[in-house]
Amino acid sequence: MEHTYLLRPGRWRAEGTYYDETGRSFPLAGETELVQEGAERHLDGWMEVSGPAPVRFTNRYVIRETDRPFTLTWQSFNPVLGVLEGTFELAGESILSRYVSRDRVYSGCEVLTLQADGSYHNAGVSMKNGRRMSAWTAVLSEERGRT
Repeated sequence: MEHTYLLRPGRWRAEGTYYDETGRSFPLAGETELVQEGAERHLDGWMEVSGPAPVRFTNRYVIRETDRPFTLTWQSFNPVLGVLEGTFELAGESILSRYVSRDRVYSGCEVLTLQADGSYHNAGVSMKNGRRMSAWTAVLSEERGRT
């Protein structure tokens, strides 16, 4: 089975669990859409975390190919964290990503693992000054017929 997320235009839904810095868990839902624009891919998305004070996170990614096989670079703007820069590394059934903010205050990593049904299991963690800020697990499913 070949990767589809990040590599072809499409819209994806996410459902899962968000963990705050104390380990409390809250339901999360989100959506991303990938659009190919010339040599760049644009991935726009949001994630909503339910709970006593619901919050919505947004990100806008610009993804570019590199001269290295199986490696994509990306840059995003997050209204809270600022400009983030990272890579997506394709490794078998997994896509691994790591990032750091331009000021080196924020960093993180995540892994997306392709499942037999074409969905992805996603797990990640965000750090501030080397301390865990949040973590999440989710399932990303492509919305068929809505690109």
